[in-house]
Amino acid sequence: ASRRWLLLALLCWIAQSIWTGDERWILSIKKEKGDEKYLEGFFFAVITHPDSFEQRHAARLSWIPRFTQRGAHYRFFVGGVNVNQSSLWKDAEYNDVVQLPFVESYANLSRKTEAAAAWASAAINSKYFVKIDDDVYPSISMFHHLLPILPERGLYLGKMIAHARAVHDDGQGKHRKWAIDRRLFSGDWYPPYAEGPLYILSNDAMHVLGRAYDPLQDDEDVFPSEDINTALILEQANIFPVSLSRDGKFLARSGPFFFRGPHSFMLSDHNGDRKAWGNESCTEDIVAYHSIPAEQMIRVGEAEDKFGLRGMIREICGNTPAQVIAP
Repeated sequence: ASRRWLLLALLCWIAQSIWTGDERWILSIKKEKGDEKYLEGFFFAVITHPDSFEQRHAARLSWIPRFTQRGAHYRFFVGGVNVNQSSLWKDAEYNDVVQLPFVESYANLSRKTEAAAAWASAAINSKYFVKIDDDVYPSISMFHHLLPILPERGLYLGKMIAHARAVHDDGQGKHRKWAIDRRLFSGDWYPPYAEGPLYILSNDAMHVLGRAYDPLQDDEDVFPSEDINTALILEQANIFPVSLSRDGKFLARSGPFFFRGPHSFMLSDHNGDRKAWGNESCTEDIVAYHSIPAEQMIRVGEAEDKFGLRGMIREICGNTPAQVIAP
């Protein structure tokens, strides 16, 4: 009887964790660590600009072979309408650039991610879809570490942004780059979302995002903030963003006290100034780093080849990582 009571109590605790957003809301799924192709089923949709050959090539020389050797697949995605094809001729030998049927522009980033998900749904139908910008350096060690806790459905994992105030055009052009027309979003606060440089979707979430792509959509109806657009689309399918628990061992939902997520997940700075990382340290449990320019990305790959994870972090951050996460 006591065993039955304990089992019942355990089941109730698990159920309560799921509904209350406790950090331990997903149980670990054991996978073979000895499998060299442990990333089979991962597809990396690398968002890039036609003129960014150096950045694409740096990725090919650094992190991409490390992931493909372990079974992952990838493609670069660019807007292909009215593009100067001479910008892409150096890429021809790699046959890894997908040209999408619209003009390349910042305003079309949402459209590009939707189209990449649609392409991957039809051509690859991967188990996991990783949206990644071309100036992001992902950690192969942390992807290995993540495997036991990734669910196969309902996954939308990244660096959590919560309680972000909506930016609306003030009529004077202020904040124009990120301003949202009230016709597209009238609220004052954005829903929780995963920051755009890198996030991971399960197969079902990838299909939801891909189905949102409409090649006939009018330009004025395209939501200009790509990462928030993804959150709004997935929200309609009851798929919500999660980040990592503070120890990096469990997935954690958004909560009222998680303004930046319980785990930093990704060190991200859009201006190339490492000081913007503030008090966040380059520990070994960071999943990805942004932004890493082409020349440095090649050096990071070389350092990782020679000295492993710690060499990678020293090259990125200039310091020795303080925390060890064993894959």
